[in-house]
Amino acid sequence: MVSQKSIFESSRWLAGFSLVGGFSLVGGFLLVIGWALCCPVAAEDGRKIYLTQCAECHGESGEGVEGASEQPLRGVMTLFELEEYIEGTMPEGNPGDCVGENAKQVARFVYDSFYSLEARNRNNPPRYVFSRLTSEQYRSSVADLLSAYLGRQEKRPQEHGLQATYYDSRSMQNNKKVNQRIDAAIDFDFGTGAPEKVTGKEFAIRWSGSLIAVESGEYELIVHSANSVRLRLNNERTPLVDANVVSGDRSEYREKISLIGGRLYDLTIDCSRYKEKEGFVQLRWVRPSGVEEVIPAWNLTTQRVRSLPVLETRFPPDDESYGYPRGISISREWSDAVTRGAMEAGQLVSRDFERFVPRSENRAERKKRAIQFCRQIAEMAFRRELSKQEQELYLEANFRDQGQSLRESTRRTVALILESPRFLYLDLDDASTRPAFTLARTFWDSLPDSRLLAAEKSRQLVDGDRVDRVLVKMLEDQRARAKIRSFFVHYFKLNDLKGLVKDRSVHPEFSESLVADLKRSLLIQIDQLVWEETASFPQLFQTKVFYLNQELAKFYDPKFDDAKFNGDPEGSIAGFRPVFQPGGGRGLLTHPLLMSGFAYTQASSPIHRGVFVAQNILGRRLNPPPDAFPPFDGEIARSWTTREKVVHQTQPISCQRCHGLINPLGFAFENYDEVGRIRRDDNGKKVDTGGQYRTREGKLIKYEGGDELSAFLAKAKPVRQHFVEEMFQYLVKQPLAAYGPEAADRLVNYFEKNNQDIQKLIIEIGKIAAFCPPNR
Repeated sequence: MVSQKSIFESSRWLAGFSLVGGFSLVGGFLLVIGWALCCPVAAEDGRKIYLTQCAECHGESGEGVEGASEQPLRGVMTLFELEEYIEGTMPEGNPGDCVGENAKQVARFVYDSFYSLEARNRNNPPRYVFSRLTSEQYRSSVADLLSAYLGRQEKRPQEHGLQATYYDSRSMQNNKKVNQRIDAAIDFDFGTGAPEKVTGKEFAIRWSGSLIAVESGEYELIVHSANSVRLRLNNERTPLVDANVVSGDRSEYREKISLIGGRLYDLTIDCSRYKEKEGFVQLRWVRPSGVEEVIPAWNLTTQRVRSLPVLETRFPPDDESYGYPRGISISREWSDAVTRGAMEAGQLVSRDFERFVPRSENRAERKKRAIQFCRQIAEMAFRRELSKQEQELYLEANFRDQGQSLRESTRRTVALILESPRFLYLDLDDASTRPAFTLARTFWDSLPDSRLLAAEKSRQLVDGDRVDRVLVKMLEDQRARAKIRSFFVHYFKLNDLKGLVKDRSVHPEFSESLVADLKRSLLIQIDQLVWEETASFPQLFQTKVFYLNQELAKFYDPKFDDAKFNGDPEGSIAGFRPVFQPGGGRGLLTHPLLMSGFAYTQASSPIHRGVFVAQNILGRRLNPPPDAFPPFDGEIARSWTTREKVVHQTQPISCQRCHGLINPLGFAFENYDEVGRIRRDDNGKKVDTGGQYRTREGKLIKYEGGDELSAFLAKAKPVRQHFVEEMFQYLVKQPLAAYGPEAADRLVNYFEKNNQDIQKLIIEIGKIAAFCPPNR
């Protein structure tokens, strides 16, 4: 089983509750117990050797000894690596006293008793973690809870770009309409002329459709125009940009707005030219993790939607010690943000009160409607029907004041509901275990919609085949696609690549826009590899193509042919099309974003690349280095290759404990330079891409280059195990081992029997989360 760190944390909760949990993964410990039962003599011999030669420094149970080896014996090496380390270095001061069979026996005792993650999990089994809604879950749940009453419907985008209507006049009258088409992006400079089919100098254009937000956070929208322009985004009433009067010079307008990832936002841009000397309009943005760029066609669609109630309230970051948000801690900042968010939601309802509670000439009838609306909000938020006490507290009390308007009573009630512990905390009662709500959190980070609740009510979430059909439909939702995409951002450590730059004197064309295209290229390719009908996990390591646009192809493909990018051939996506990897590479690990991301500004970095493969792909744990070492560049090394420098710098035995694993993995990619281009030599010498990896079973795997390493990784069981565990934890936000010691093996075996189909894995994860009771 692949090792991961075990973390146990506790945090204060409102009424003195504790959020205590272990995010660690157990697997394989039955094998350990079986070995001990079958080989009791060897196990006892190992214990005796340990107590005689090791316990004085490390403690009887590896707990450490003050003044000697104070750190507990909790390690990252495999059993075979531990055997070699003990034989070569232990006991301290007398290496050679424990060798051969003795070294193997003591290594086995240490590994099985307290050193390995499996042993620690066996000694302290992980449990389900009491948790709250994450900030993302809170915002998404509130948005979906309120939008259900606004008639909002959203489908997966089929057509990218915006619907454009051109008018032969500055007024948008039907009899002046001269052209309709789909524009991929808004980036036009007409100069002193006019758009196609416009006969005079005056013209007007309306672009309509939706903006696709691929991540949650604050977006900055930027309009450049020399003309009158008005932009509406997620609000049909109030423009985000309203520049109806212009001076004739090109102007820039910037506005910020909070958006939830995986959603569509209705977008309309009106532009008109009257007496201005030139016509020019451009729509740009800065995404939460992006750079300023023209909004690409991939993030635009012709589909129209109603507005989505999105909270502007800022929440403090959730715990991300595992690389993704978890709701396991409570702070005053978080509690205050929840209060502000609940009040903001109440204001949103108050602002559009007539849409949530339709008018009625009879006040009593309208009051009844308002109370019913609040009841539905509460029962959805609390995931069950209200008790009599809750009806009094959340409904009746706020509507007794005859001097208070129904609008105000409703606003206060909604705010009270959305800061209630019954909404915020997921495990106060059995209501949170309802399958519809668990599945909605797992796949959407939100609440169930009416179709999912209907499926639960009609018992479609009981029968196996019917459950599968419901879950397949859930995965077609844009919210599920966005969450799976964000998992791969975590899996490939893409958030660690923010601010990726290279030495501009060496690579002047490696710009911010090129990096943005690289990220888009990788995410498009991941979407294709996950959601194609024939997609499977090994294809992540075996695909022979990259999705490149014209700019990327020019930079990376030495045989670039401009003719390939003319027209819109089958398989192209928003200007990106599948192109065979330059140099004949294979697999996403050699994608230029990853190769350039895990490198220095002027040189490749086998260490960064090796750490990435070891931790994120193989699931190996690594101890942090005692010190940070810059790339070795002494005078004697002026003629050395990067590989030779790394070998020299990491040769001490204290370094080799980790670099014996890291370096050979990173060396496999030495034929890619610091920007991810193919190279044949380094510093005038032929690059050496040879490496080796010793499996957990002790088998030595040799490979030449990233292709052969990727071929091994595509078949390696630890890679599958780690991927399965990572995906489960990311989606469910609970440790897989908390669902029983057999849960990991069951899920991995299911994955293997189903041809490593990622979509089927996602569905099976949902089933475990919804229908398998965890250890609490």
